[in-house]
Formats: sequence, structure tokens, C-alpha cells
Amino acid sequence: MFGTILNAGKSLLAEGEKMFNRVIDTSTFKRVVYAAYLIASADGDFDSDERQSLVKFMKRDFPDFDTSDILAYIKECDAKLEFDKRMGIQEIIDEIARANTEDALMIMRVCAFIGEADGTYDADEKLMARSIALALGLPLANYNL
Repeated sequence: MFGTILNAGKSLLAEGEKMFNRVIDTSTFKRVVYAAYLIASADGDFDSDERQSLVKFMKRDFPDFDTSDILAYIKECDAKLEFDKRMGIQEIIDEIARANTEDALMIMRVCAFIGEADGTYDADEKLMARSIALALGLPLANYNL
């Protein structure tokens, strides 16, 4: 029984690594950063430490993209929310929703990683992840949302 669980865990880990290690285009990467941004800022406090952690995560898991690309997408998100928070969030979610099915699955994995990065996937982060999953047409039950 334990061996079966261990093998299933290894399989999921390998699948996750395969998904992150595949080559993605600029549009997909932008959507990933947008989703990560929404989750990280869901509690209304996206401070310098959280921004640095987000950039480190993106650089580690998506090394083909420059830090300047990541920062540019974060600034785009900041500007959208600064102009009008509700409209900005919707505009960002609309862009994320353009992802194909394979990219949508990767985006939701990134959301989960970002949400759990501080040890707690809190209610605000889960609410944002729910909105993203619905926009992507993914079943909420698959993500415990």
C-alpha cells in the first residue's frame, strides 16, 4: 500500500516537472505570471518580500525568461489594478482564460504553488484561484476549491 502511494507521488512529481520544463511561449508565460500575481496579491498585501519570492519562483521554474520580463508583467498587473481594481482583475483573468487546456493545467499548478508558498493557502487565495479555474473552464473539485 505504501509503495503504491509512494509511486503515485513520484508520478505526480515527474508530471509536474515535465509540465514546468516544457518550452512555453511568451503569451503563456505572461498568463502564468498574471495568475501568480493574482494569487500572491489576493490578500491585498503584495509586499517587496512577496514580489521577490514570486520572481525567484518564476526564475527557478521558467529559466528561459529574463527577470525583466517577469517584472514587466508584474508592472502591467499593478497598473491594471491601480487604475480600477475590479476591472483590472477581470482584465487579467480574461487574458489568463485564453490559455489552452495544457497551459490551463500548468497555470492552476502555479496557483497552488504560490498559494501554499507561505504554508497557508488562505481563503482569499483560494477565492482567486476559484475565479481563475472557472475562467479556464476547469473543475473546481480537481483543485480542492
